[in-house]
Amino acid sequence: MIRDKHYFHFKGKNAEEALADLAYGSFLKDWCFPSPKNHKGKEICDLLVLFDNIAIVWQIKDLKLTKDELVKEKHLEKNVRQAYGAEKALLNEVAPISLENTRRRIEKVDPKKIDEVFLISCFMGQDPVLQHLVEQKGKNKRMVHIFNRSFTELVLSELDTIQDFTNYLRAKESLLLTKDSIVISGGEQELLACYLKSNKSFDEFEVPQGLFIEEGLWTDFVNSQRYKNKLEANSVSYGWDEIIDRIHEGSENYEEIARHIARPTRFQRRGLAKTMLDAWIKAHKTPREKGDHYRRLLLEESVTYVFLFVDEKLGREKRQEMLRALCIIARGVRQEKDPHVKEVIGIASEKEIKPTCSYDFLHYIVEEWTPQEQAQYEDFQRLIGAFKNVHWVKTTEHEYPD
Repeated sequence: MIRDKHYFHFKGKNAEEALADLAYGSFLKDWCFPSPKNHKGKEICDLLVLFDNIAIVWQIKDLKLTKDELVKEKHLEKNVRQAYGAEKALLNEVAPISLENTRRRIEKVDPKKIDEVFLISCFMGQDPVLQHLVEQKGKNKRMVHIFNRSFTELVLSELDTIQDFTNYLRAKESLLLTKDSIVISGGEQELLACYLKSNKSFDEFEVPQGLFIEEGLWTDFVNSQRYKNKLEANSVSYGWDEIIDRIHEGSENYEEIARHIARPTRFQRRGLAKTMLDAWIKAHKTPREKGDHYRRLLLEESVTYVFLFVDEKLGREKRQEMLRALCIIARGVRQEKDPHVKEVIGIASEKEIKPTCSYDFLHYIVEEWTPQEQAQYEDFQRLIGAFKNVHWVKTTEHEYPD
């Protein structure tokens, strides 16, 4: 379940393939759509990432630079113009676009469900020196983020979840709206270092005056011991990504469940993975004569998780029945503690830790807790005896451990 932090490179790949590989690693395949087309079959952008109510439009160019290693102005303007065109096509209610990828069925985009759009103009190939962080053609136009190859590779390795990445773009846009000018001696990685060092925020810079950011902040940051400690601590979190990427194997309604499990940030995934792995290790060490299954309940702020590990001799059908019963019980337990939390996510696997394993998933949600729901919860708890006398443990996790 533990693996090293992933890094990517562009060598031997064209720009679109390289970006797709990066996006799959950061955002996972279910929400990445390379070369989406409009109703006339015309490509609207090079890559679309669509997750919940958020759309990220990527427009890519692999071009020769000027002798000063700059992007030619006409090429920059064309890429920005194409990004705006992609946004217009994406939000067109009259002629909605259809999407498909290697895992999802063909489906039409509902523009009414898209609340946020981020536009990115990405220059691959030769690594250009960028003169601006964003381009904005007109006061009411959306900002277009301008990335070069090296920053694209860096930011998608560092902010490698949907939430982490879009939180940065959102904070960057807010910062630029408050500043008369920003001068960076170095690339955008220096700005990213400021963001990460300031607890993923630009709040300390949000005053209406110019800002100068010196070169070397990123290098100092990644060479610090606290950053290295974070990387080491995050290694377990990629086990959570692997679970997300396998949900289609264990549930017919997989995409809805996958979105729920993919919403947490990298730091949050670390905590989830550690809790699940700790329970799995205890399950593995529990002798068969002392029980054919092991369960754990995790209360997060907006969702309840149930982890279940079952002796494989009981079979998948029995495991699925147990998972459903435990999710009903967990919803009842949460009703008594936090009645505003309506959702339960259940994840089940084998009790023994092996090189290969199978998963079952369940998303259980009850908006209105009725007397009938309460009676069912009490019946299951009485029958199974699960989560009846719970010993609650509160844990604290630091993103940058000492």
